[in-house]
Amino acid sequence: EVIENHRKKKKEAQKDGKGEEEEEEEEQEEEEAFIAEMQMVAEILHHLVQRPEDYLENVENIVKLYKETILQNLEEVMAEHNPQYLIELNGNKPAEELFMVSAVLSRNTSQRGKFKSIDSIVLLLINRSIFIFEHH
Repeated sequence: EVIENHRKKKKEAQKDGKGEEEEEEEEQEEEEAFIAEMQMVAEILHHLVQRPEDYLENVENIVKLYKETILQNLEEVMAEHNPQYLIELNGNKPAEELFMVSAVLSRNTSQRGKFKSIDSIVLLLINRSIFIFEHH
């Protein structure tokens, strides 16, 4: 934001024919404002709490454990499952959109008799894809 404002002001200054001294003063003021803003952000970040499970090393270990222990079993269950009762969604979409799509799909398929009840539907997230299937 500060950089964009700086560029706009610089262009305006060139159009208006301002002197170099005025431009330098404005640049210096903007730099000071930017530095102050960055210091404020640094202070805020210092006070934020980070859970141990959010550290990159721990996340990588959890993902590795998931892939080694759970992923293969889930893929087997899904492969054995009737594809007619399996719905895949793109996990890269925003959570709100995924929720709405899965709710509408599960409601529609439940009404058409594809799924026996909404309560028996299982959602799985595998490699950024969401799979919906009925749990028997």
